Amino acid sequence: MENSQKRQGKWTVQENCWEKMGYICKKKMAYCVNDWEYYVSMLPKTYTDAVEYCKWWGGSLTSINSREEELKLIDTLSQLTRSYWIGLNDRKSPGKFVWIDGSGGLYRNWHFGEPNNHKMNEDCASLNYNVRRTWSWWNDLNCDNNRPFICKRCPEGKPLF
Repeated sequence: MENSQKRQGKWTVQENCWEKMGYICKKKMAYCVNDWEYYVSMLPKTYTDAVEYCKWWGGSLTSINSREEELKLIDTLSQLTRSYWIGLNDRKSPGKFVWIDGSGGLYRNWHFGEPNNHKMNEDCASLNYNVRRTWSWWNDLNCDNNRPFICKRCPEGKPLF
């Protein structure tokens, strides 16, 4: 029986180990079918350290892909601290801000005049809001600043699409 007939969509043991074969890559998608889990750290870290912490937690710095998601997130945050790292930066290509989770969402909520890359040294975004939580905005900051941060992940066992 021909090798392709034996497979029929199932894994098989390759008898000819020297034969070059294709490969399959699996990439985790950026969106959950169900609600996301968030982790809010009040311990200030640099942007890079916050990214690493979120990876350790099993997620990434949060993306915000709609005004509704932003408002839901703000409702859960502390009134004491009103500036958090989020997963948006332009480190790879100045002026082109992208989400580090690869979500590609187009929603943006920059404050007037932002991002401004002040002193040519601001590549990482923060979420900011007023004490009454009636409005919020984003700002680009120096990535070496220490800020609390927000991680986001798909709950274990929840399907991705």
